[in-house]
This record gives sequence, C-alpha cells and structure tokens, in this order.
Amino acid sequence: MPVYEVHGPDPVREYWLVEIEVMGAVTTETSLAQSYRTKVAAQAAADLLNADLTSASPA
Repeated sequence: MPVYEVHGPDPVREYWLVEIEVMGAVTTETSLAQSYRTKVAAQAAADLLNADLTSASPA
C-alpha cells in the first residue's frame, strides 16, 4: 500500500507529494503532478490521501 509524503521546497518554493510504495526489497517513489505553495497545504493533502488509504483497507 502506498504512503504519501511531502517533499520540497523546490527552487520556486513549492512543495509536492511523493507516492512511496515498498514491495519486498524494491521501493518506488513517484512524484505527483500537483504542487502546493505551502508545506501546510501539502501536508493536509498527504494526510487526506493517507487517511483514505487506511480507511479503505480491510479490517
């Protein structure tokens, strides 16, 4: 199951989300296309995505 983390800021002071998925010894990191002006906004988006993933998991 992927986890979303905040990365940045980049040279123009924007933050972005990275989807991280670990499958055995292989870790893939994929940057999402959306960027955010503040770290707070990016963290809120990551928290929302991570919460959606955990609530969708079977109990």
